[in-house]
Amino acid sequence: MPVNYSITKFKDTYQITNNDIVSITVSTLISQEGCLTFLEIKTPVVIEAGLTKTFSLAYDGEYRLNLLDENGGATSIKLLHYLSLEKSIVAGIQYILCDCAENAECAECKGDYGTHQLSTMLKIFSYQRLTHPKHLAFIETIFESLQCSVRELTQTLLTDEQTTDQITYIDLVKEIMSFYYLAFYHSELKGANQLEIDYINSKYNYTAISQCIDAVLLNDVQTKINNMATYTVISGAYVNQPPVVGDFTIERPNRVVSVASLDQFTSLTTPPYSDPEGDPVDALRVDSIPGTNLGKYQYDNVDITVGLIVPAAHIIAGRLVHIGADIDTAVNDYFGFSLRDIGSMTWVS
Repeated sequence: MPVNYSITKFKDTYQITNNDIVSITVSTLISQEGCLTFLEIKTPVVIEAGLTKTFSLAYDGEYRLNLLDENGGATSIKLLHYLSLEKSIVAGIQYILCDCAENAECAECKGDYGTHQLSTMLKIFSYQRLTHPKHLAFIETIFESLQCSVRELTQTLLTDEQTTDQITYIDLVKEIMSFYYLAFYHSELKGANQLEIDYINSKYNYTAISQCIDAVLLNDVQTKINNMATYTVISGAYVNQPPVVGDFTIERPNRVVSVASLDQFTSLTTPPYSDPEGDPVDALRVDSIPGTNLGKYQYDNVDITVGLIVPAAHIIAGRLVHIGADIDTAVNDYFGFSLRDIGSMTWVS
């Protein structure tokens, strides 16, 4: 049973309201070790019935808030929080569009200018993918205002590349940076209340940077944003959906120790493991062990038991094995299992 709660994002903090008549406990975890595991980084917080508490996240990363109520209800919330990266991108864009533009010698003489361009563009692309699909609707809408100029600048760049050694790419870089800046900015601004608008304008330093973007483009973008018939603002907080997984059968000789692989429980099952958000497996749970097995399964050299939870990382490390029976006839050894993904933390079989 899911937890009865609501969550809102306000000024890059997250407010969770307990809508139930019982208390809920919230644990805060952050992704570790290549997104395979989550580490609890705060003492669990108890929210009494009807109350709201604010959660501030200190570091960039993918978070999971696990909610558990007194009746055993559980819900997992996935948060994509990259505030430091966002601020660094804004600072880089301001440097390229505004600060350097005021110095006529910047593009030709400043040795770190090209480094700033590359660094900022890499951060932009990383931020877009790390927070996907948060900005998607606005990227698509705003690109309509820029596609002609981007196409022309790209063609000019290609022509210069083929005909001369004097390749000028700064105009294209600025155009692309303006595009992403406006997409990120408007995706946060849309639907915000006045307190948030002031905060977002300050965070994006919009007063200063907007002066460095073509006024016609700014007006065109604003018109398209205002005329969006429908829009989706994804705050980075949502209830993660559970995966789907099927069965797996494999033949192994008797009297042989076979190391289980994670693929046997995921990509090789029928149907194969799939998750709506693309989250990898967090762990396997043993649900049943038939009494007809003549061989045995072991985890860290100990026979498995019903209810045992094996982290996915431990399966990858070869710590779950099957020991074939010391007989000559063919037998079927199996166990029932469930998987949970790192996002929803919901067991499915």
